[in-house]
Amino acid sequence: SMLILLRCQVHMEIARIEEDGDRIEAAVKHLQKAIHLNNSGQYEEHLRLTFNRLHLCTMLYKPPERLEDQAIMMIEQAKRGKQKDNVRKKRSLLINAGLALSPDSFQIVLDSENEAKVSSGKSKSQISYLCAKAQHHIKSVEKVDEHLKHLRNENDRERVLNLMDRTDPLVQEIAWMQILKNSENRPRKKVALCILLFMPFLKHPLLANNKMYFFVSFQATVHLLRLQGIELNDHAVPPEDTSQCRPGYVSYLLESDPEWKTYSLWIDYLSQYAMENFQRAADIGEELNEAWIVHNAVVYILNYNRHLISSGRQREILEYLQTLLGAIKTVGHNGSTAILLMLCNAVARGLILCWIPKPKLTEKKDAATDRSIKAAVKKHEKANVIQSFSVDPSGLSDIKAALEICEFALNVTTGTIPNEKVPIAAQQQIIATWVKAKQLNQQQIRLKLGTEEENNDDAQNPTARILVGLEMYSCNGLGLMDFTVPSLSQLVKLALECSWSDSLVELQTLTRLTYFAYVSHDYEIVMTCSKRILQSDENFFHNGDSKKYEIVRQEMLSITACIQGKSIMENLSGRKHLRVTASKAFVQSARYGGEARNYSLVMFAARHFWNTCLPLLGSPHDREQFKEPTEIILKNIIKAESKNKQEDMLPLHQWITKDFQSIGLSVGCFLSGM
Repeated sequence: SMLILLRCQVHMEIARIEEDGDRIEAAVKHLQKAIHLNNSGQYEEHLRLTFNRLHLCTMLYKPPERLEDQAIMMIEQAKRGKQKDNVRKKRSLLINAGLALSPDSFQIVLDSENEAKVSSGKSKSQISYLCAKAQHHIKSVEKVDEHLKHLRNENDRERVLNLMDRTDPLVQEIAWMQILKNSENRPRKKVALCILLFMPFLKHPLLANNKMYFFVSFQATVHLLRLQGIELNDHAVPPEDTSQCRPGYVSYLLESDPEWKTYSLWIDYLSQYAMENFQRAADIGEELNEAWIVHNAVVYILNYNRHLISSGRQREILEYLQTLLGAIKTVGHNGSTAILLMLCNAVARGLILCWIPKPKLTEKKDAATDRSIKAAVKKHEKANVIQSFSVDPSGLSDIKAALEICEFALNVTTGTIPNEKVPIAAQQQIIATWVKAKQLNQQQIRLKLGTEEENNDDAQNPTARILVGLEMYSCNGLGLMDFTVPSLSQLVKLALECSWSDSLVELQTLTRLTYFAYVSHDYEIVMTCSKRILQSDENFFHNGDSKKYEIVRQEMLSITACIQGKSIMENLSGRKHLRVTASKAFVQSARYGGEARNYSLVMFAARHFWNTCLPLLGSPHDREQFKEPTEIILKNIIKAESKNKQEDMLPLHQWITKDFQSIGLSVGCFLSGM
């Protein structure tokens, strides 16, 4: 064949395959053939360094003389070590490799995270120690920068190229996954040693456009933050003062303490540095038109900022999210529509959340309340009335931008590759945000639900119609523009007939429909939906997510059973047997709440059970039939109380109540944290 360059490339690839299979001698032979065929010299440097590295691997008893070769051997030993080898052994090899490559600079980098070298501070207080830790790290990094200004080593290029060639798999195996993976899931004191190998060569031009370096640097910085007990983009939290205050002691604001300010600024800088590294990696992916690089950057940013996104703090990182969205629009979403929808939803919510007016509640005071308020109270049977308000005009540009982003995302879902499945949970989130943006922008949604492309049949699929209608119901009654909603019976009929790809979304949808039917006093729909849910509860997890979402599932079942019981009681009409039926529903609600270890749900059901049974307790026969149900409720109270420390998760009954009375974003948004 005259395709000499292609033959060279083939031998290079085969050599890499042979090396991955630990067949070093075969890999060396293919490299020799590639060198022979490299007439143009295009791969000369890469082939020379790779051949030298593999040749060193065959030298079992003769240690190399050059420091660069010694470092290569140690990195290879760490890479080829057995999986059962402990992290300390691999860490030792990597440290020695770093010291061989750059003794002075690398030692400074190691010392920057060595808490043993941190002084106790001026006042020996906790804040003083934190300040000393920050100053120690800052000074160490400055020393490295100063040292590099005077460093002119002719072998720097070779060292950096070797690191770039071999550190990529080490990043995956050693510097991150293996170091973080341990039985107690606690952070290690030294992490991401591969980035430490890079540190002495930070200023080298070869690293200026190396995507892998920025990925590793991001992860190392995030873990350094976690060692301080702080998540990415969170601010420093003052330590608890356990000392007893002296009489007359007056506390002062930490913001005025220069030591605390030094530590806080350092924490903020680390977060900013980490985000800038990932933004740079995404920029490189956009410049190279490599969708997978941008995709990885998006995944990392969304994962590491999950705590911000789930708590509605997207605006704090909105600039970075918008940059990523621009990059992914340029290079494509790499076949992952779900990730694109999550990113679009995060950006859109970051734009609109701050512009959603907070409902102002006026209390019902006495019988002489104004007639209009009385009428509203009677209509909604609430003690509070939500006042009408309008959106701040200065936020309209953000709202319109969010609307465009949502419609872009929804249009992508209708044009996806047939074999590419888009999770309904991801669609649900963007639909909820789209509906809210429509409301804030004073735009009605037609009865034919979906995106604005009303003639697009794909946009009119039953699932989308149900979810859009559900969100319209959720947004109404908040003091903003009310949607003209479809009939609840139509939505219920469609939901019961629909084939759901995600059983959790199906359960959540039917639970919300049950709630809306209860609020509307539609007894028939309440019973239809609740019976469907409770009779087929075991079938709601046929997609393999039962373990992950079991608590959420049990909470929704508890809510459904409780709503069913309350609806029966409101339609009692003096029928004793229905009172007994309602009590069984409350017992079922308590049982599900106990399984979810949700104390609030169990006690809510227990209170309704007691009020339901109270009129029947005068008869010994009736008291006897309530003995076993009462024991079940007591057992579940004890079960839930034992796990009552799980207060960090908002009870789903509170979420549903807030969901239908506040911003109208779906329960699915809460469940997925997006």
